[in-house]
Amino acid sequence: MEKSRLLPLLQPFLLLSAISCGAPDAPPSRVVPVTVEVAWAGGFTRTVMAPGWLESADEVLVEVSGPGRITAVHVVEGDTVSAGDMLVSMTTDGFRTAGLSASLAAVSASGALDQYYRGNLERVGSLLETGAASLSDYEEALAQALTAAATLSSARAAHAGALDGYSRGTLSAPFSGTVTRVLAREGNPAAGPMVALSGLGAIKCMVHLSQNSLPWIEPGLPAFFVTTHHPGMLFHGTVSAAGSSVDPMTGLVPVTVEIPDSSGLLLPGMSGTVTIGLETFPEGVALPRNAFITDPDGSERVILVRNGRAVAVEPVTGCENGFDRLVVSGVVSGDSVVLLGNRLVAHGDSVRVVTP
Repeated sequence: MEKSRLLPLLQPFLLLSAISCGAPDAPPSRVVPVTVEVAWAGGFTRTVMAPGWLESADEVLVEVSGPGRITAVHVVEGDTVSAGDMLVSMTTDGFRTAGLSASLAAVSASGALDQYYRGNLERVGSLLETGAASLSDYEEALAQALTAAATLSSARAAHAGALDGYSRGTLSAPFSGTVTRVLAREGNPAAGPMVALSGLGAIKCMVHLSQNSLPWIEPGLPAFFVTTHHPGMLFHGTVSAAGSSVDPMTGLVPVTVEIPDSSGLLLPGMSGTVTIGLETFPEGVALPRNAFITDPDGSERVILVRNGRAVAVEPVTGCENGFDRLVVSGVVSGDSVVLLGNRLVAHGDSVRVVTP
């Protein structure tokens, strides 16, 4: 009887207590921190990479062409010499007019060729400024000018050897540079190539590419060389020669990249990696490879951030260059693409963009 009378009196207090306490707090929604990269549409270049080694592109053989005998060799491979330094001593019968005349003729012919290609380089450079010539046209003209300059240097060195070696009984360096090869041996006849010098700043890199690159590889393509000898540095160059067929012994395509190095940091014998640009696409969005998530069924996703939430899209992709991939559709310029944290979120999750 007492409990039945008290219950109506307690009901207002119980209701008030329930209202004041409220329901228990809901668990906070998950917000995943992510880093993003803003996509942009720009030129995309498909590249190929291969290991290579450096050789001198302007190597000049200093030689003599008459009777005599080598009495002493004063240099070894890798020596740095200045113009006029003694390379080889020898006994001679005096210098020969016929050999000197032949070397003068070679200098004259190669000089005319050098002058022509220098003029051609200036002409193509002017056309490039007006848009009448392409960058590949200019790079090809540059490679031709460098080759002509090396040919002229070789002719001058041969003439200097004929003039100096036979008149004084010594063979001297015609220019400052590095000794790349020593062919002379004490006691041998003083005839033919004696010493090879490099010093005009041109280096070539020899590489071998997969036959898949054969349809695109050609002289004039841009390239760059990296080496552990100079970490963090890029040395730009141009493809100067490319095989038109596959080497039957190796199954690879031989390619030569010429690198005009005025810094003097690159030396023959160094090894490194060459990257060659095969073709360029002027439009399209390029994304780094870590932006893509591969699902078990083989499909690929990219996570975008829109209005604070993760949005999963399946882009249509094109070629890749080893670092980036070309996106044809699905991602447009200005989209925020998740890089770090893209595997931690699902479509629709709340995300917070952070700066690393």
